[in-house]
Amino acid sequence: MTSPRSLATLCLTALIILSGCSIRRIGDADATAAPNASPQPAATLSVESLAPDATVAPDESDSAESESAATVDESEAPETESIAPAGVYEPMVFMYHLILDEPYSQYEGLFVRPSEFREQLETLRSLGYRFAFAEDYRETYEYPTAIITLDDGYEDNYTEMFPILSELGGRATVFLATSLVGTPGYLTEAQIKEMSASGLVSFQSHTVAHVDLSNQSADFIERDTQDAIAYIEGLTGRPVRSMAYPAGSFNDTVRAAVGKYIDFAYTTEPPSQRTVDGPLAIPRIRIARGLSQSAFRSMCEY
Repeated sequence: MTSPRSLATLCLTALIILSGCSIRRIGDADATAAPNASPQPAATLSVESLAPDATVAPDESDSAESESAATVDESEAPETESIAPAGVYEPMVFMYHLILDEPYSQYEGLFVRPSEFREQLETLRSLGYRFAFAEDYRETYEYPTAIITLDDGYEDNYTEMFPILSELGGRATVFLATSLVGTPGYLTEAQIKEMSASGLVSFQSHTVAHVDLSNQSADFIERDTQDAIAYIEGLTGRPVRSMAYPAGSFNDTVRAAVGKYIDFAYTTEPPSQRTVDGPLAIPRIRIARGLSQSAFRSMCEY
């Protein structure tokens, strides 16, 4: 006879799988990888002209071995409500863009409110999550682990996100489109250096040109990848081993070209809809403006 505790565990597991959550104890059902991803619309250099697929309305259905363990934030979560037992967990990888109260483009979903980001970080801390950088990705961790990523390198990542991260603890990775550094609305070199020196923020590649790589030649992709890496490493003094594809667009040519220089590449696909598997096609959970805290909590509980 199934015990009440076992029945509760089965129900919780089913809920996590249905919600598209990327973290689970190994042994739960795995997502099935489909053939190669089809190219997605190109991204542009400005949030005002981002392709429509770069943002979505809050949708709870979609939202619902390299380095040693020393790369994970081992600090104790304050006043934790629940600490998961040691085991084998897949990481939760979250995708953000801007952390800002007032949207300045039609794509409001990209503008997560600072209060929302704060509550989401507090939820992760309360549930006992630890934090890892994108370049330290592993398929499994001993404890629930969050990888917080922000694309493009907007100025509010310094003025809004960084103070919250510094106050509450945690780590975040900013994927820089290097041609945008120092332009209006984006991070300056001084801000990047300060954030990197804190040890709380890692800067990794979002390419130089910030264009759809699936429409480019292998030579272009390799040059762009090398140039982005050289710029970021020269600025921060830290290694660049990961990237995020602009607009999530990639194909076999893209993966072969970037794979010569980086270890991990991130898409815009949620875990429940991944079309290609592997370290050069890591899915992320998009966090949109207005996502309820109950929905966020439900996707993070174990």
